[in-house]
Amino acid sequence: MLEQVSDRIFRWIETHGEAQGTPYRWNSYAIHIPEHKALALVDPLAMTEEEAAALEGICPPTDIILTCEYHLREGEQYRHRWGSCLWANDAERERYNITIDNWFHDGALVLETIRCVFIPAGFYPETALLVQGDPTVLIIGDILSGARCDAGIPEEQLGIAFPEYIPDLSLIRQSLATLQSLEFDILCFGHGNPIRQQPKEKLKEFIKLNEVWLELEKMKEERGEKRAE
Repeated sequence: MLEQVSDRIFRWIETHGEAQGTPYRWNSYAIHIPEHKALALVDPLAMTEEEAAALEGICPPTDIILTCEYHLREGEQYRHRWGSCLWANDAERERYNITIDNWFHDGALVLETIRCVFIPAGFYPETALLVQGDPTVLIIGDILSGARCDAGIPEEQLGIAFPEYIPDLSLIRQSLATLQSLEFDILCFGHGNPIRQQPKEKLKEFIKLNEVWLELEKMKEERGEKRAE
C-alpha cells in the first residue's frame, strides 16, 4: 500500500524485526514531478502488484535514483519493467558493477527538482535527496534512522541506529553539519518513520546532544591510528 508523504512524494515499505518483537520499517519512495511527466523511484524495494498499479496510475516510473550502491535493491528489475533511467552518484562510480544510465555530481539538480547532496560519512558514502516543493522533503539513506524499536529510536525522533558499524567517525560531524545546512520541512529515511514535526530542530538537537560522543569517538579513532604507526 502506498503512503502519501507530501503532495509529490509517496512511500512503500517492508517491515522487519517482527519475529523479534521489534518491528521497524525499510522504506522506498516515489517522487512525482508532473511538470516533467516524470516519476522517480528512490532505492526501490520489491512492491506488490497493487502498489505498482498505483504508481502507474500516477505516472509510469521514468527514473530510479539510488542513495548508495547497496540500496540498488530491485532497481535492475524495475528498470527493465518500465524502461526507467538508473541514476547514481559519480563519487561511487567504482562501487557499481552494473550499467548506470546517468551519473550525477554533488549539488546536481536531477529533473530540475531533486537536489543531490553527497554525504561522505555513514555506513558507506551516500547521497541525500532534497526534493523541492511545498513542503520541501529531505530523503536520506542510512547515516540516520527514523523511529526504530530495535535501535531504541522513538517516533518523531532520529538517531544513528548502529554507530558501531560506522567506519569513519572523523567525517560524521562534517556529514551531519551538511545535513543541518539544508532547508527542509519533512525528513525521510531509508529506515524508520519520517519526521514531520520540526525535523530541522530535532536534527540540530540530536547533533548538539551527541557532540561529546562524537568528539570522544574521534579521539579514540585518532589514538588507534597513532598506535598503529
